[in-house]
Parts: sequence; C-alpha cells; structure tokens
Amino acid sequence: MRLKSLIWKKLSIAALIVAICVTPIPYVEASTYRVNLLVAYDEEWASIATWQYAYSPERLAEIIVNTVHYRFREFGIGFRVVAYQAYDSNDSLTNVYARFDEVILEVNSNQSFNILVAFTGQLLMYRYNVVHGIADRLIGAVLVSHQYLSGVGQATDNVLQHELSHLYGAEHHFKEGFDCVMNVYKTWIDFPYYYYVVTGETTDVWCDGCKNIIRSNRGLWGREYEGGGAGGKYLIRPEGERYEEVD
Repeated sequence: MRLKSLIWKKLSIAALIVAICVTPIPYVEASTYRVNLLVAYDEEWASIATWQYAYSPERLAEIIVNTVHYRFREFGIGFRVVAYQAYDSNDSLTNVYARFDEVILEVNSNQSFNILVAFTGQLLMYRYNVVHGIADRLIGAVLVSHQYLSGVGQATDNVLQHELSHLYGAEHHFKEGFDCVMNVYKTWIDFPYYYYVVTGETTDVWCDGCKNIIRSNRGLWGREYEGGGAGGKYLIRPEGERYEEVD
C-alpha cells in the first residue's frame, strides 16, 4: 500500500511538471515603459464606490487600474498612479464630448503625469446611444464610466483596457464572435438576462493584431524604466485638432 502511494505521488509530481512545461507562458518585454497616471473621479463615482462596493473612490479606482496594469505588462508597459483628484461633474450634461471637455478643463495638476484617467458614474451619450468611454490620443486622456453587467459582473476594467488600447493605436473591430477587447460588435446575453452588450466589455483578451500594434507603440507614453518628467502636464488640445475614439 505504501509502495502504491509512493508511485502515485511520483506520477502526480511528473504530471505537474509536464503541465508546467506545456502551459504557454505569455511573452513579456524585457524592458518596461513606466507610465504615470493622474486618476480623477467625480462625485457619482465616489457614491458608487461607497454604496455599491464599500470602497473609497480612490480604492475602487486603484483596483481597476491595477487590474489593467497587469494586463499591459506583457507589452512592457507599466501603469502607476501618481495622484488622485476629485472633480465635480455637471448633472445636466449627457453628451460624451461635453463630459470629456469638462474633465479636461477641471482636472489639471502640478504633479508630473503622462496620461489622465477619469472615472465617472454619470451617463455618457453619443448620438442617442449610451457609451461607456472615450479616448483622446492627442493629449493622452481617457474617460470611463462605471459599468456593471448582469451575468458578467464588473466590467469597468475591460472598458479602461479598451480605452487605453486606443492610446497605443489599437482600433475597433466589428466582428461577430471575435474575442477581442477592441471588438464593438454587440453580443447577446441569454437566459435569464436577455440583452445585448458590446463584445469588448465581456473579455480582457487582445487579438494578435491588436497585440502587435500595442507592442510596436509601447513607447508612446512614459519613459523606459522610469516615468514622468519635470513639471506638471496641462491638458490643452491643439487648436482646431480633435482625435477621439468613442465606445
């Protein structure tokens, strides 16, 4: 009996070694571009954090940012929050562009940062449709609304991953059944919920094409090995220029 137990133990160890050897290990870049984030949030986000998750607004934002940070590590990109800032969003606004401009006007800091990440609990609308994020490559800023999907769960991290991917050049897909966080094709959530949702909000996977684009552009923001620079960054959009991705 003892011999049989010893044999099974050795076989289990061997099986574990084989499993480790055949499990694909994601490619991680040798060097890292550290990207400093200024994280802003409005009073609606603070309310959601407190009453829905029992977190401070900073803690909820930190959890989501850290989740996305670990996903971008395979490209040699590391996100680091250098400051949090609260702002007061206007309840009368719904248009996503107006809300984005509001954030850019209200949120500025003497703290050195590379990208502004703003969280809101407000409704974002674009051409009579509800959207959940917007990104501006010219100035390095994203606005993300809180997103919780019945049957899926908290999806704000997927929205943030999508918007930050835009800053690194990734574009939308519109393909049925295509598993990529950049896919804006609407998929059906079946029983017992019955509703359509953007595919990219249900996954944290990048397709190979998006991975190649992000990897090739990984040096667009931040600095290799260390982030930031001297002085603060003020979000001023060049006159007459506007580049934004609405999702």
